[in-house]
Amino acid sequence: MASSIKRAAPLLLAFLIAAVIVDPTGNFPLNDDWSYAKAVKRLVEVGELRFGDWAAMTQLTHIAIGAAVTSVTGFSHVTLRFTTLAIVVGFMVWMSGRGGFPGASNAPLQAALVFNPLFFSLSFTFMTDILFAVLFWMSMDLLIRNRTGWGMAAAVAATLTRQTGVGIGLSWMVAGAMSGRAAHAPLGAPLRLSIALIGVLIAYAVLMRHIGAISGNYNTLGDLLWILDHERPFARMGGNLALLMVYLGLFALPLIPLNLDRIRRDAPAWVTGLLAVGLLALTWGRFPMTHDGNLLMGWGIGPAVVPGGHGLAAPFPWLGPVLNVLGALGGAVLIVRTAAAWRDPETSEFLRWGLVVCAGYLLFLVAGRFLFDRYLLLLLPFVLMAVATPPCPRSGEGGAGAGFRILSWAMIALMATYSVWATRVQHDWNRARWAEVERLIEAGVDPTEIKGGFEVEGWLKGD
Repeated sequence: MASSIKRAAPLLLAFLIAAVIVDPTGNFPLNDDWSYAKAVKRLVEVGELRFGDWAAMTQLTHIAIGAAVTSVTGFSHVTLRFTTLAIVVGFMVWMSGRGGFPGASNAPLQAALVFNPLFFSLSFTFMTDILFAVLFWMSMDLLIRNRTGWGMAAAVAATLTRQTGVGIGLSWMVAGAMSGRAAHAPLGAPLRLSIALIGVLIAYAVLMRHIGAISGNYNTLGDLLWILDHERPFARMGGNLALLMVYLGLFALPLIPLNLDRIRRDAPAWVTGLLAVGLLALTWGRFPMTHDGNLLMGWGIGPAVVPGGHGLAAPFPWLGPVLNVLGALGGAVLIVRTAAAWRDPETSEFLRWGLVVCAGYLLFLVAGRFLFDRYLLLLLPFVLMAVATPPCPRSGEGGAGAGFRILSWAMIALMATYSVWATRVQHDWNRARWAEVERLIEAGVDPTEIKGGFEVEGWLKGD
């Protein structure tokens, strides 16, 4: 543990400085976390376990952790926010101590993950995304290392945070079946885990419905049949997939200089170029996503805050098109690199399994009713590992030169600056908004009559 903390120290220090700049204080909810906060408050203060109708996931692990902390400290949104930050700090220590995820010595990869705008901004909320992703990644790592008991426990906890955690077992089965190098036979531990997680979901639904705690919007994989009723469903899915690949390509862009020689060998430049043109053609005019609830709307951080609004606007009108082009280029490189990583016998078992997770989860996302950018958080480490995995010493390829390493760190720094700045702006905006809400309440205005966006109305009215 001490050695892990020592290795994590530079990243922890950078994150601490960033957190001080953001200033996560302020007793107000952010995004959908008012729904989870209300369930925690109800459990701690009334002793009633009941999930609000706003959220559609299992959320049990998330609520239990929040209740455990606030039962000691007293309820506040600040406490819940710092609970997520504590999870992030623990994750950084664990990540730095692991050689396989995503590499204890791969500092650029770790920084690109932690300061990614999705990961960073969600770290300052009580949303379920961070907890779910961390539990998902940890369960995979533990299972790969044959720590089956702890791995299954983490997988169950992930599934009871978001029901898509069931994909841990299912993707493990697929990865085992498709790879002769798998540590476990396809019908061994992966099958047992899949059956266990499906059983957990069934038991959860039966029990929560029996006690009246389940969310009215709780859904299952069967709800994906909605896509079949949509006009031109496969065209819609293809467009959505291209849009998500542009986002992932943009997030992977800072690490591409570290592996440029290998990327050039993976495919001819004209192949990568054609892929980039195709992604750009399919996403032009749809980037960035502007659906209410997305984080990077107009390249601000946060959902629509008032009815009809679109969050924080980009400071430069040309930013979207430029990032669209860069994301298409990065997405093309990502497609080439992941295909090569899958074929490479030297690819780690963890990454190979992660690529299966990416394929299955992207299919799940593009077939769903809603397309939220924050759902891509789960895929980030696998995408970054595929792009930044250093060449095998036996391949005869050299590592990145000093100039390319400097370029990579410069792009990571630019991304981190954006993440910190936009998250700070979001918190300042909400501090001002909630100060006005409190002023109205103190002036005698009925809280249920205040129109301040779904976060305000959800918390003051709620379920």
